[in-house]
Amino acid sequence: MAAGQSSRFYRTFNTLRTHKKKSIVGFGLGAYLLYKAKEHLYERECRRRYFREASVFGTTPLDPTQPAKKLLVILNPGANLGKALDTYRSTVEPMLNLAGLDAKLVKMRPDRADHIEQIVEEETGGKGRETVLIAGGDGTVWETLTAIVRSRGEDETGRRVTFGVLPLGRQNNSIASRLYRGGDGNRIEFVCEAAMAVIRDIKRPLDVMKFTVDGAPQGAYGLVGLHCGATRDMPHIGKEKYWYFGPLRYRVAYLVEAFRDPRRYEVAVETTPVCSGCSKCYTSPRESDDKKARLPSWRSLFVVTRGKPKVKETEDYSGVDNPDCGVWEPQRALRFSELAVTSSTSRVTSWPPRQLDLVVSESMSPWEFVRVGWQRIRRRKLALSVAETPALSDTTVSGYQKVRITPLSGLDWYDIDNEGPFDARRVEIELVKKRFSFFSSFLT
Repeated sequence: MAAGQSSRFYRTFNTLRTHKKKSIVGFGLGAYLLYKAKEHLYERECRRRYFREASVFGTTPLDPTQPAKKLLVILNPGANLGKALDTYRSTVEPMLNLAGLDAKLVKMRPDRADHIEQIVEEETGGKGRETVLIAGGDGTVWETLTAIVRSRGEDETGRRVTFGVLPLGRQNNSIASRLYRGGDGNRIEFVCEAAMAVIRDIKRPLDVMKFTVDGAPQGAYGLVGLHCGATRDMPHIGKEKYWYFGPLRYRVAYLVEAFRDPRRYEVAVETTPVCSGCSKCYTSPRESDDKKARLPSWRSLFVVTRGKPKVKETEDYSGVDNPDCGVWEPQRALRFSELAVTSSTSRVTSWPPRQLDLVVSESMSPWEFVRVGWQRIRRRKLALSVAETPALSDTTVSGYQKVRITPLSGLDWYDIDNEGPFDARRVEIELVKKRFSFFSSFLT
């Protein structure tokens, strides 16, 4: 038996050695299997490390004066080609159980547009599940955030609800990479870091964009931004004209269309200047944070502290008057090849101050068009952002508090938070500063 196995192994090795094509295929297959095995071992070790840290929080005694934290996990089962639920069961759920957190999983129903509204009304109201974890991609985050704010209002959502993003989809590195460490590394490690931020209870206020579209009864809320232009149109063109190239149709569309007549669009833009803080845009502190500051700890029954406890002071803008806040500047026409409206959330640094970034590229060279388009396919994110503008020619970045865009010519649709296409209608984008609280690996 052993001689037969060794003979079979020798014949296989000799075949691979003497045939060039089979050698190349065999080497590629072996390298792929070795890579997958290494990745599997790393992910298993990563889970073990984070599970060990989560169990430490599970054995820590809770403060009896504080209410138990109840989590509501809204998961899109179709995210990441249907693999989101398996990832949650194998990675996130064990971590939350080890940490002793009460988490209820609710699956979205794609066939019902009002399902998220029903979930919000049933679970975040009287049952006290004020911590919402959104498990999915950019579309799931955008849809869930909009449903909760519409149901409860901006003020109540900002005071009572805390959000967490579990990056289980293919398209949410755009916001999750700004909240958690490891966005450019292993996907399982990235998910573990997101779940660990919830367990560590590290929160930070985040800017949110409000989109008000003409004809829509209510506004929508997003974290990534609005994008329109030539690179946004190419996926539609590739699907219609170059379908016979199969999975390469989008890359071929960018490559072929780049050397044809450049696409130009025209819109009318109205803006309001950035306000550093005044009584018009003042946001009151979160009510839950005030209660935490007032509730006594059980340690105070046995330990006598000297002086008053230190309370973090926040600047009060309720008495500041800024007459220019919210005043619209005159309308102007704008011609462009690429246009994006993003918030300071999508920037690596916090300077300039919190504002809406209007990124406009008047023209792009053919090779810049191909590079940006292929980058959009590879990263599956907003193609034009502030981080990419130094590498693009004829690009300007301007900061505003509100932006109103009215299509004039050439523009048929746009994306909001990497979701679309949406019919191009007049849309008003407003920056809601630090209104909502999100779990994060970073304090600022």
